[in-house]
Amino acid sequence: MRNYIICTKLLILLATCNLLPAQVGINTALPMDGTSLQIDGNDSGVLINRVALTGLDDITTIPSLTTDHTGLMVFNTATTTVAGVGLNVAPGFYYWTGTSWLPSKNGGVKRTGWVSLTDANLAGTVGAISDLAATDPSNFADIPINFEDDAADNIIDINAPTGLTGQDFFDSTTSKIKAIETGDSIMLRLQFNAIPQQNNAYLILAIDISNDPNNPIIIFQKTIRLLRGARLNRISETILLFQLATFKQNGAKIKVAYNNGSGTTGGGNFVTLSDFSLVINRLSSN
Repeated sequence: MRNYIICTKLLILLATCNLLPAQVGINTALPMDGTSLQIDGNDSGVLINRVALTGLDDITTIPSLTTDHTGLMVFNTATTTVAGVGLNVAPGFYYWTGTSWLPSKNGGVKRTGWVSLTDANLAGTVGAISDLAATDPSNFADIPINFEDDAADNIIDINAPTGLTGQDFFDSTTSKIKAIETGDSIMLRLQFNAIPQQNNAYLILAIDISNDPNNPIIIFQKTIRLLRGARLNRISETILLFQLATFKQNGAKIKVAYNNGSGTTGGGNFVTLSDFSLVINRLSSN
């Protein structure tokens, strides 16, 4: 009879515990409503598990990861430097998305970053235009840059913003720089070779965000002296651009115009352009 009473009381106690709110308080007897765990402490912190991840796709350091573990957080202690893939990690907090690890900084999304693009096979000539024609951007020539039509072309996007690739920054089909979001600011580093046929010639470099070749919208223009005729001039320009609505809608084309210094056209009055490379750095975003 005594054993029966003890067992009955134990069953009642267990049933009562199951009915209590599932809250845990550490250093507090009254966890706040809506919390499963509340930790109080004025001179201490919470130490999250420290692990050495091998990359954003690491599924071995913590075994048996599945989508059920989505939201799992760790502090990564490792730095990886695997070339050619955007899966490297650095020390900091990471959480499991169900399929990969993402840094907790900026909500796990890296919104700024850069891509490097190389057009190894583009080489062509641009004929000279007169002094008067050089004042009208509708006379400028489009540069048909394509970073994807030759095996020697190269796209490096391991440092791009999360989820973006080189193709998100440049459309090789239309030879246009693209805007990710309206309001972005980007820094371009454009490099190419120029071999003019005459000394003291000049090249006009421009960026056009219009879809109408007869009515260009020039957001950048610079005149560059080419002092060495029939010899290599390496052009390198760094350009800050703000991508507003028209830029987002139309994209931007790189254009050039050539003048041999005397305004003479035709014949052997041309410049040879080649070896284009472009680094696009997304500096800020909305």
